[in-house]
Order: sequence, then C-alpha cells, then structure tokens
Amino acid sequence: MGVTVTAYPSYQAYPGPAPVPFAPPPILVAVAEPAPQRRLTVALRLILVVPHLIVLALLSIAAAVAAFLGWWGALFTTRLPGFAVNFLSGYLRWSTRVAAYMLLLTEEYPRFTPDDDPGYRVRVAIPEPQRLNRAAVFFRFILLTPVAILSNIVEYGIAVVTLIAWVITLVTGRLPTSFHLAFSAALRFQTRYYGYQLMLTPAYPGGLYGDLPGQ
Repeated sequence: MGVTVTAYPSYQAYPGPAPVPFAPPPILVAVAEPAPQRRLTVALRLILVVPHLIVLALLSIAAAVAAFLGWWGALFTTRLPGFAVNFLSGYLRWSTRVAAYMLLLTEEYPRFTPDDDPGYRVRVAIPEPQRLNRAAVFFRFILLTPVAILSNIVEYGIAVVTLIAWVITLVTGRLPTSFHLAFSAALRFQTRYYGYQLMLTPAYPGGLYGDLPGQ
C-alpha cells in the first residue's frame, strides 16, 4: 500500500510577503508524518547507512565531473545539458533520501537508486529544466557564499541536536514532532542549496523557516 506524503502537513508557513510572480519554482521536499521506529534500527542507523555512503562517495566524483561540464554548457547555452540534469537530479534525490534516513525522519531503508521513489516517505520534486542566467552561472560560487555560511551553521547545529534526538528516539521509539519538523526544514534547505549549486534550478536557496503559501 502506497504511503501518502505531504509537504510538512502540520508545519505552518512562516509569515512573509506574497509570492513573486513568475519566480522560478524551488525544489520541494516532502516528508511524511512522524511514525514509530524500531529501536534496533535506530541503534544501528549509522552502520546500516554505510553502504549508501560508500556508493554516494563514488558517485560524488562523477557528479563533480557532470557539474563541471554542465557549468560550461549552461554558460554558453543558458541551460544545463540533459545528461547533467538527469545524473545530478538522481544524485540529489538519492543523497536526500539517505540524509533523511540518517536524520531519523523515516525508518524505511532507502533503495539504491537515483530514480524517484513514489512510495518512499521522503520525496524530492525537482522542477523541469529552466533557462539559467549566464551571469548567475558564471558567479555561482560567489552568489552561494552567504547561503553556504548559513548552510554550514545549520549542519553544525543539526549535528549537535541529532545526538539528543537519537537518544530520545532510541528510548521512546519515535522521533518527537519538534525534532521532526526541525530536521525536515534543515533537509529541505540543504537540498535546495545543493540543487542551486548543481544548477538544477535558478531558484536561490530559501525556505528554512517555511515556504510561502501556495508553494
């Protein structure tokens, strides 16, 4: 039976201005509601995820090559080449599912595939390839500097909080809702950060405190 996944069903959007017309759509990350987890899989989570980390480490080399070639293609044609879109999209989906599993957002073990997994409790929706601004492509890493600093702060904060969440989940068999929402927000932000870095979208990373109504 398929799992119904909704984007933060109990997470209220952070107050903000109305959506900007014709703004590029962001990458969306949908996470199912918290569910009971077996204490054994929680205790062994870091061991269970090792095979995925090994495969992703190897794929990251190919992803770096695809991103480099894609950067040149986007710089001259204003679009990321098809081969780069396909490979980098799959890499991002896979790594996001593994990160969600490590963050205890789901007990379901991720499949070894870059394809979209409709039945998985964490899903990534990447918009169709769009036209990229040449200047934004050329100065990509300069534009990423502010959000990269924020991304590192989020990563360090989550690393500290994860230990506390792991102990609680190990004892109670369920990740508390507050941790679930915080980890979901961090995962969404990090996915958008890497998606922008890989030029999969022209939408600048955001949404750490919630998406605007309608997204």
